[in-house]
Amino acid sequence: MKLKIENLAKRYGNFDALRPTSLDVPEGEFLTLLGPSGSGKTTLLTMIAGLSLPDSGDIYIDGKRATKEPAFNRDIGMVFQNYALFPHLSIAENVAFPLRMRRIPEGEIRQRVTTMLEMISLPHVADRVPRELSGGQQQRVALARAMVYRPSIVLMDEPLGALDKNLREQMQIEIKHLHKRLGTTIIYVTHDQEEAMAMSDRICLMNGGGVEQLSEPQEIYNRPATVFAAQFIGQSNVMSANEVLDHSCSPVTVGHGTRIMVRPEHVRIVSEPRALDHHSTVTFIERINTGPTTRYFFRSNSNQIVSALVLNSDLPHELVDGQTCTLSWPSDRSVEVREINP
Repeated sequence: MKLKIENLAKRYGNFDALRPTSLDVPEGEFLTLLGPSGSGKTTLLTMIAGLSLPDSGDIYIDGKRATKEPAFNRDIGMVFQNYALFPHLSIAENVAFPLRMRRIPEGEIRQRVTTMLEMISLPHVADRVPRELSGGQQQRVALARAMVYRPSIVLMDEPLGALDKNLREQMQIEIKHLHKRLGTTIIYVTHDQEEAMAMSDRICLMNGGGVEQLSEPQEIYNRPATVFAAQFIGQSNVMSANEVLDHSCSPVTVGHGTRIMVRPEHVRIVSEPRALDHHSTVTFIERINTGPTTRYFFRSNSNQIVSALVLNSDLPHELVDGQTCTLSWPSDRSVEVREINP
């Protein structure tokens, strides 16, 4: 196991920044710590990096206890949101810097720097300085510098947060390609759920200083464990069980403190539900056209907003504000979600 975290916790005064948390990360995995501000993801990352010490618990890297090891002894690379390049050094010297600090022979330094600049498609900027590069190019150089000395683990703290949408998407591809080519273990922090879905082998969804759910992207999207997970990852409809009816028009039975979640793309607006489908009676309130699709919004009997996502090639007949409608979806798309993690 490349990284093992056992009951790690951090407290500031009366605030639990990280509740006791355990986590195993195998070698070569791309793990994303995802969650809103204050969920504990950056606190966990800084303790893995050795930039802050836990109040309790342990960190193991390659089977060796690293809980109190200083950051420079942990063989960890770090990529920040603000690039943190040396403005007075050339791009080649920026990438070479961690190798020089480790007293790597000069010939090997030149070879590794050249290889990394080719990997990030920037061999032609080797003699420039950071201010002569675009934001996306600077971030690629920061990635190259973090990976050039082949660290055991690379930590990335919202590295794409300062980039525009199109550049973010390009950089996501760059990072994934680097990960595949180098096989590096990456721990990546973001609050952007689409970014996490696109890049991760697994997602560690955090909430309130603890782990809400740890799963592969498609698992956490299709089978969220809690209401928070369902609502944070993608768009969702979360309804009380007594509003969801089965094919015999009986309320769907679930456990105490459990609700029903269905994704809007699985919901259809129908006159009669099909056999074995789940369905619910709602009131139409609004539609929003997004180009290829239209989102229809409804109000349930318990005053919850429910939506259906429909391709514009499959639009239903015109709906009138206040109209009573039936929404239907395959029963296997109904997911039971808990209110909170036990």
